[in-house]
Amino acid sequence: MTMKKTKDINHSMFRKALRCYTIAPLALAISTALFLTGCQDKTDETVTLYQNAEQCIQKNPSMVNECTESYQQAIKEAEKTAPKYASREACIEEFSEKACIASPQSDNVTNSHVNQSNSSWMPLMAGYMFGRLSSGIFSNTPLFSGTATKGNFVDASGRKVAGASSMGRSVNVNKDVFRPKPATTTTTTRGGFGRTVAKASSATTVASSRSSSSTHRSFGG
Repeated sequence: MTMKKTKDINHSMFRKALRCYTIAPLALAISTALFLTGCQDKTDETVTLYQNAEQCIQKNPSMVNECTESYQQAIKEAEKTAPKYASREACIEEFSEKACIASPQSDNVTNSHVNQSNSSWMPLMAGYMFGRLSSGIFSNTPLFSGTATKGNFVDASGRKVAGASSMGRSVNVNKDVFRPKPATTTTTTRGGFGRTVAKASSATTVASSRSSSSTHRSFGG
């Protein structure tokens, strides 16, 4: 018995449905990959936090020169960009007694209200970020930590880089942290750097919130 072909089958609709079923997973995979790549671009620099060159060399014995040079450059950067205070007491209030030293850049720091003796104080560098960046150069960014930072490690702009227990560990850091920072040419008042840290933290929280909201809209339509 010969079966007759059904004339009512809509072949074009069948082919269209098949194409949609085949392409959809591929489109989803591409979209997901692009989304993940976008997320990684914001924190795609991986560095390790070290207190000094010796600690870096101990973890990277084959990179003695790199560890030493990055550390020395970080010290110079700290002298130039660290917050400066008109008095040692003001520095101690935001960091600690052991962490405050006379600034080597005192002659270049002025303050219209105080500092008539043309001297200033700054916090000691608490550590530095070491690692080869995507640009090919090694990071030499200094870190600071104290009462004003709530024990966290921040850069000279007050931006949080890592938590208090991150020393000696690798962390992912936003590219913006490695942008050149201007030299500090004025002394800050008591609590000034603490307010800067709080403001930087607030800005980061707002940015993260907006990013999260945008992500939900993208997936939710």
